[in-house]
Amino acid sequence: MIILKMVIYDVKENLYDDIKDEVIKMYTEGIISDELTEGKIRTKNGNLFEDMAQHVLERLMYANGLNGVVLRDSETKYFHKSKNSQTKVNLDRQIEYKNEPIICVEAKTYFDKSMARRAWGDSYLLKTLFPKTKTVVLMGEKAISDSELIYQLDTYIDRAFVLVDGCRSSDKPLWKVGNSKFINEETLLEFIKYADSIVKEYV
Repeated sequence: MIILKMVIYDVKENLYDDIKDEVIKMYTEGIISDELTEGKIRTKNGNLFEDMAQHVLERLMYANGLNGVVLRDSETKYFHKSKNSQTKVNLDRQIEYKNEPIICVEAKTYFDKSMARRAWGDSYLLKTLFPKTKTVVLMGEKAISDSELIYQLDTYIDRAFVLVDGCRSSDKPLWKVGNSKFINEETLLEFIKYADSIVKEYV
């Protein structure tokens, strides 16, 4: 029994490391291509972090045998209805299982105060529709103070992960030559493991 547990543990850790390495490769190749074109990350390749989040969710969903689907924000059909109107609500990527989102990720190259407020608002509306849904922010650089981040995300955002150390500088964006930074591998692994724990609740 002890040997079996060790084997399962090793397989799971290998999965996490594989996903981590795949995401880092996506990030590295994306940033390099952006440096060569001086700003591709902001236009054609502006959804780099969204694609990284999608890759993690898809890998975990398939690895756990969950019969769900990963949706982009444009593909969701969740509406919060008020007395006189209805509002479409979503985050950037979500796993939908049995017509309900189980984990929703807001993924941004950098994350500022206005983005935090929007994420908070959408998460609030999502949780009124689907109380069990977990909402996550996955960001490259912070463009917001720690205290403001905690204040904005404390109630309706379940977790926030900052993948790139240091705060964003408008004078030194990631996509400009010489400004690229490494991904914090420990934080990336924390995000992968957290997302995996949510997926496992539905397997």
